[in-house]
Amino acid sequence: MGKDYWQPLVDFLYKMAEEGTISPEDPDIVFFTDDVDEAVAHLQRHAVRQFGLRKRRLPKPMPLLDEQALAK
Repeated sequence: MGKDYWQPLVDFLYKMAEEGTISPEDPDIVFFTDDVDEAVAHLQRHAVRQFGLRKRRLPKPMPLLDEQALAK
């Protein structure tokens, strides 16, 4: 939807922090971007590395349920 779409939420988070409803650091927890590469890098830094996540194989599709393999 774009970063501009979420601007009211960003403003609201900072207003809550100013009023003491949430911690001053809390708005910085949320990451907004319009750039896919930037989002991937952020996830890589703050999820994959931090928690030691690894890619798993996808389960095989079940023909009985009319499932199809995902395109790679």
